[in-house]
Amino acid sequence: MSTYASQNPPDRLSRRGLLRSGLAVAAAGLTGPALAACADERPPRASAGAGPQTGKLKRYDPSAPPGSAPKLPRRFGVPGNFDAVIAIQLTEGITNACKAKGIECVTAIANGDTAKFRSQAETMFAQGMAAWFLYPPYLSGSEDLTAKAVELGVMSVAQQANSHVFPVVNYRQVGRSQGAAAVAYMRQHNGGEAQVLLLNDGLLTDSARAIDAGIKEELKVAGGKVRIVSETSVDYTVKAGADAMATLLQAHPGINVILGHSAPVLGAVSVLEAKGRGNETTLYASGTEGGDDILKKIEQGGTLFRATWSQPWPLYGHAFGVYTDLWLQGRAVPRLVTAPAAGLPALDSPEVVRRWRTAMADPKTTFETNVEEYMSTWGNVSYDTRTVVWNAPVTDPDAVIDRE
Repeated sequence: MSTYASQNPPDRLSRRGLLRSGLAVAAAGLTGPALAACADERPPRASAGAGPQTGKLKRYDPSAPPGSAPKLPRRFGVPGNFDAVIAIQLTEGITNACKAKGIECVTAIANGDTAKFRSQAETMFAQGMAAWFLYPPYLSGSEDLTAKAVELGVMSVAQQANSHVFPVVNYRQVGRSQGAAAVAYMRQHNGGEAQVLLLNDGLLTDSARAIDAGIKEELKVAGGKVRIVSETSVDYTVKAGADAMATLLQAHPGINVILGHSAPVLGAVSVLEAKGRGNETTLYASGTEGGDDILKKIEQGGTLFRATWSQPWPLYGHAFGVYTDLWLQGRAVPRLVTAPAAGLPALDSPEVVRRWRTAMADPKTTFETNVEEYMSTWGNVSYDTRTVVWNAPVTDPDAVIDRE
């Protein structure tokens, strides 16, 4: 996991760090998650004293016989929360699911301030809780807290060692999907010729490097008609993308493909639209972790912003609340939460976006009736087997699960 400690003062992590984490939670990852670009081929192993676990994870079995029910408060803790949109979606999902199960959800805003996070987490542990969620920017220096969670039997949802429930997607595959979609569009609408602008965060995190590598793999395969004319480091904001695009167009007026995180890509698109180019079919832009503003644009149509790839944060949140109730019953919860076999869907048409937004607006119904379309779950862990934790970040879900 990337933790941002080297990019920020030791006592504070910015909201930009959250955005970089893939959590814009990606802020969902949980932002999602800043994971290493290369796959960790090792199977998941148990922590010391729990006995070795070999082989790949099978599908989560919710019907496994229950074990001991922990005597823990019916409380879910989210210390160090953020006021970013995806974090709000995630927290609302957790809160609503917990409320329906008679579980209190306690959350505290820190917006990247590690000292505040630390104080909030210690208070929550002192008050007692059955489960907690740990955001990626706080992972460094939290080893004692995650160890305490295992010792106390608190269900840990995080993308690091000592976690019970590990939410992750294959970011390299997300990049491949983004690159391939751009190439396919330009072949259909511009004879395959593309002058590409990549907007990234300077590739300071593992997730950004993984997405970037996936995009470049597909652009390279496309051949000589596709050229990257600029790779520009920007903050993950609409304004940063607009400012960069206004400057870059002077040096590279032929830019016709813009790829990167959705927020700066949206800013770059706004510059082209302001120049009266909003209806040009030979222009293509796409991003990752698109918020509702971007989804609405795609749903309405008539935009250069053709597609986004996002994790189902409201659904994740609901699932974590449900898993807390199961944990308190002594029942098993999944060890790995990831995308379906097909990967994250491309939200690239009004119909697809409308279906997605409807599903995310009612995560309870989606979870109960159609969850496999949006997420898949693997492995079993319960209070009785709580010392079976992840010993390293998962970078390629298919390296540790058995989809057969």
